[in-house]
Amino acid sequence: MARILVYNNDTNRMETYYRGEQEAMPYVTNRTLTVKEFKGSSRKQCTLDRKKSNASVE
Repeated sequence: MARILVYNNDTNRMETYYRGEQEAMPYVTNRTLTVKEFKGSSRKQCTLDRKKSNASVE
């Protein structure tokens, strides 16, 4: 289970989500990107993302 931190530009707050590797990333429509695809080969349990830009920051 991965912990995903997303910075929401609309509310200026961090949001925390817990997802399995085969589940869709938060704010992704139609399961176009899973947690495993986003993390790639990273072994970190926590992933940081931005809502609008989807830029990975680790």
